[in-house]
Amino acid sequence: MSLVFDYYQGHPGEKFTALAVADHADHEGENVYPSIKQLALKTGHDERTIQRHLRQMECKGWLEVAETGGGRGKRTRYRFPVDKIKGGMMSPFFKKTMTPVSQKGDKSCKHSLLEPSLTVSEQNALFARFWFAYPKKKNKGIAEKAFKKLKADDALLQTMLKAIEVQKRSRSWTKDGGQFIPYPASWLNAKAWEDEDEPAEPSMFDGAI
Repeated sequence: MSLVFDYYQGHPGEKFTALAVADHADHEGENVYPSIKQLALKTGHDERTIQRHLRQMECKGWLEVAETGGGRGKRTRYRFPVDKIKGGMMSPFFKKTMTPVSQKGDKSCKHSLLEPSLTVSEQNALFARFWFAYPKKKNKGIAEKAFKKLKADDALLQTMLKAIEVQKRSRSWTKDGGQFIPYPASWLNAKAWEDEDEPAEPSMFDGAI
């Protein structure tokens, strides 16, 4: 499949395995069921390496299990989700998020073609907006770590900002000049944007004619 040749990202050995797997697919990316031994002979890799590369391909969204193997002579049948792969490549995140995976990094797959993550600069921009809105400017570094741990996107940030605006008017946040406003990292770790709304502190003009 030319998609694999042109767009698959990984270390050379892994890409060679991906090409060998693709060689078994039909024009729709279906009916992929080579044996581990066949792939090892084609690529020169040992069988454990082939198994690791297949896991990486699944993790990145390039390969899906269509039918699980099991028993003597029954192979796992795979498919390439061509439409999803093409959709991932058309995403503005594609070139930013798909990075080569190290040969020792087979247990982790942090960058998915189908669920792209934000770049560092985009995460920094989102945190800057959160920090600007949050009324207590304490322990910025700890707050930034807590924010990035959440892997927040723009939609979650908007939810946070709306909650902050509501909570700014709550009794607990306005009492004693804001003394009881949580530190930003504590607020993030507690997912306090999901808290039920508190009654707002009455204004001195409430009830005035």
